Amino acid sequence: AVYYALRVQILEARDQMRQLQQPQYAETKAADDQGGKSSNAKEVMSKLHQMHPRLALETETLLDEISTGFKKQKPIDEIYSALQRLLHKCLQIGTSSDDQIQLVVQPTKGSRLLYVWSMLNKVCDQMFSVKSLARSEEHSRILNALRPAFERDFLPNKQQFEKLRNGPANRAAELAVLNAKKDKKVDFSVKAVIGRLSRWKGMLEDILFTKRANLFPLRKWSRQLSTLTTRVLEIPGQYLLNDGYSKPHAGNHIMLSGFCRDVTMVRRSGYPQVRLGFRGANGHISYFLVQTAASTHSTTKADQRIVQLMTMINLMLKGNGAASSRVLCYSLPIVVPVHTRVRLRLDGPSMVSMEEIYLADRKRRAIDPTNVIVSQLIYDNRKDSNAKIVRTTAFKDICKNHVPANILTHHISEASESLAHAHSMRTSLAKQLALSSLLVYLFSASERTPSKMVLDLDKCCAFYDIDLAPKYILTSTGILESTDKLTVPFRLTRNICNFISPAGATGIFANTLHVAAACINETNNLSALEGYLDIFMRDDLVAWNLSRTTRDPSDERRLYRSKQLHSHIQSNVREMLRRLNKLAPTSSFVSSPVIDGEDYVSTTLNSNNKKDEYMELSADVGSSLKPKEPVPLDRFIHSLIAQATSSENLACMDATWIAYF
Repeated sequence: AVYYALRVQILEARDQMRQLQQPQYAETKAADDQGGKSSNAKEVMSKLHQMHPRLALETETLLDEISTGFKKQKPIDEIYSALQRLLHKCLQIGTSSDDQIQLVVQPTKGSRLLYVWSMLNKVCDQMFSVKSLARSEEHSRILNALRPAFERDFLPNKQQFEKLRNGPANRAAELAVLNAKKDKKVDFSVKAVIGRLSRWKGMLEDILFTKRANLFPLRKWSRQLSTLTTRVLEIPGQYLLNDGYSKPHAGNHIMLSGFCRDVTMVRRSGYPQVRLGFRGANGHISYFLVQTAASTHSTTKADQRIVQLMTMINLMLKGNGAASSRVLCYSLPIVVPVHTRVRLRLDGPSMVSMEEIYLADRKRRAIDPTNVIVSQLIYDNRKDSNAKIVRTTAFKDICKNHVPANILTHHISEASESLAHAHSMRTSLAKQLALSSLLVYLFSASERTPSKMVLDLDKCCAFYDIDLAPKYILTSTGILESTDKLTVPFRLTRNICNFISPAGATGIFANTLHVAAACINETNNLSALEGYLDIFMRDDLVAWNLSRTTRDPSDERRLYRSKQLHSHIQSNVREMLRRLNKLAPTSSFVSSPVIDGEDYVSTTLNSNNKKDEYMELSADVGSSLKPKEPVPLDRFIHSLIAQATSSENLACMDATWIAYF
């Protein structure tokens, strides 16, 4: 476990040192920091090599084969990923209102059609460039075979493209360009492009996820792994147990004996990923997804920060009587770093994302999932000037006639062994969703798509949040998104509510959310959490700002010393603690923020001061006043649930959020 982390740190330092040796970074002082970090890690690594030579040799062989064999994507995988990104962006553009479109295409200025055509033109140039065709013989053969049909469907006419780019950015100009292309027999409107992207995506899904039972020989990816035998390596990921804080017992760990002969291609976060089976000495098989930079949006460090936060909260929940009696605990995702751009994530055959459940139901019914969006929500079809009314009407029509509310219930019921087992899974999922919603609300990360919500049906519906991270205002340098700007506080859509039942949403879900927030809001726990959130926000803000720049190595040093960064850290931490206090106020004499428009923190009353105030009142004055009636402590939580389940709010969500599921 130590070796994996040290190896990735040394590789990161090596890549940054190479970048610093370029002429433009000759005068920077960041090289000293990287050199110091690298030398410390190398010193520890050399000790490990001296003490465990065979273990180090076999570990290097294993990690090298995984990082080199699975790092390069196949041509079909790359095309599918490009189509997935294009379809996702086109759905956002086609269904966004005029007020939202600037946030989607920012900082590009122009019409919807111009932005879509620009993306298509850029993808075609990159996919069929000389550099891409020269990567391998397989790339050249497949790309040349698909190029005529792909360019016919997705490459706009150059003359019309220039005319649209140089013309006015309005609907009339778009229609003029589209009408001029009717003689080409290919419609390049946003609606038509989405339809063709969906058909191409479905065709590639049949190739990647359906044919040959979805199995591929391991020897085609790595011949050495298919024949590897070892007696000193353990299956990775065993040092992080279910709760995250229990002491590991190395004697009980499963040793690695080899790998499964076949790998499986699965879809996570909308992109194809390879599932590799690690065969243990006791016959147990642990499955991991091999995730590269192209198949995941987050980094290993970001996931490790979230796991550390969940581990700290698990320790708090264990020490709290109300939480421990309800067996509240986060399910921790297992992430193992392999290379700077490659990692392993524990993901077995029993694990399924909510997106896969929805798409499986659509496929069983022979319905294209994008047809519902195109027919109801696409911007070209809107005639009413009030977009909110149109979206609400379309949302209700989709819920009534196209997407049933029992898809999730039907899928989990089929996996359950009995009614008692189904009830246990329902209760477990309600608790896990409540714990997840707590972090989602604190981080303003309410835009959780179904592809990022994974269930493990073999572990009584254990719930895993994928790529969970705070959401910041795009136009700022790290200010947490305000809850007033969020349409919904967390995801609690129709199928989720149908499975956990309305009583579960207002009962188990609300109670778990309140108990967990009250546990963290205790004095001792709150002080520890505040200290960790300072460190968490510092690292996350630096990483977020670096992802928006040119990745100059000197920027990291400058950001850590920035006064503005420390100001944002303090502001964000205070905001998260304020939200936590709203979820679990310390007094029942609190006015509802929904009814009275007051802040829970500012209206929390001190019991001693309240007692003195009543004692000073005379009998005559006291009898003429009506005392403030106490309200439930979880009243604010119920208002959030009402906001999350409102049809009007769900209708305003992004089309890729699939609010009707």
